[in-house]
Amino acid sequence: MRRIRRLLLGFAFINVAFVLIARLVIRPRIPSFGGPEDDSVRLAAITDGIEFVSHAGALRDMEAIAIMGGIQVDLRNATLADGATLRITAAMGGVQVFVPEKWKVRVTSHVVAGGVDADVTPAEHLPPENPTLMVDVRAYMGGVEIKAQ
Repeated sequence: MRRIRRLLLGFAFINVAFVLIARLVIRPRIPSFGGPEDDSVRLAAITDGIEFVSHAGALRDMEAIAIMGGIQVDLRNATLADGATLRITAAMGGVQVFVPEKWKVRVTSHVVAGGVDADVTPAEHLPPENPTLMVDVRAYMGGVEIKAQ
């Protein structure tokens, strides 16, 4: 019984240590910047959560970083610039992205013990002139969902 108690206390200590390191070391080094109207945005959810709705007139660059946290991004009210890119990193966290059905979305990913789900309109079903969003995903024990609505 004592061994089990020590084991559980050890796991609790490790968990608390990870959260403290994330909050005190990682969070100050990766600040969020940009607002709903900006064309370049970084969202960093380190042990917390962010809900973000973009109204950008020419969104060109967005980064979403979730480390032991979660981010929900709504891009349905944004307009894309040529070559628009969304970079997503999910480490023990999750990111959910909503895009308009008329956008072409191209996803590249590197996943370790995580997952990426892109439920978007196939590019071949859209006119060639429709805007394209390039999404680069890194998921490490985390998940990313991209959904067209």
